Amino acid sequence: MPYKISKAIGWWLALLALILLAIAALRNPGTGDVPDRPPGVTPASSPAAAFGAGGYTSPAGVGNPIALGGCVVRFDTLSPSGKSVVPRIHANSAHQCVGITSVAADWTNGDLIVTADGGNDVVTFLVGSDESFAQRGIMCGPSGGGTTTRISCYRGGVKVPAYSLQLYGPGMNLWLIALWWAA
Repeated sequence: MPYKISKAIGWWLALLALILLAIAALRNPGTGDVPDRPPGVTPASSPAAAFGAGGYTSPAGVGNPIALGGCVVRFDTLSPSGKSVVPRIHANSAHQCVGITSVAADWTNGDLIVTADGGNDVVTFLVGSDESFAQRGIMCGPSGGGTTTRISCYRGGVKVPAYSLQLYGPGMNLWLIALWWAA
């Protein structure tokens, strides 16, 4: 008998939760927002929408002029002295390189400089570290993303220069993906 009572209470609580959700949806029809939005502020009147009026945001659509690029950067080549690594574009029958024209280590600050012909306005630029980077605890991230992107790598919060032997290995790859606004 106690099981039947607790089961009935559970059903009633579930029904009450559904009713409360329906009431909340009726109070905020079509917004999908939290109820503490200031009165009179709608997505169309938000600062981001006003900024978009300047031409820097666009609705998603199949007709958008997006250029897609990507490339693999490999760290398997040593300098002539053998004291540093020379990053290179890794392109062959299994690895296409699209939109990325060159990579080089910046000897002044250790960034990896990626040059591209994809466009000046970046939509997004992603850097994926492969399993070799992950095994060594090295993470990398981009800055910029137009015709020149700077990639910085870190291990435990300490910068690892793009020419460092810590990045050297036969399968040390960074996978780059870029989307550019091509209008």
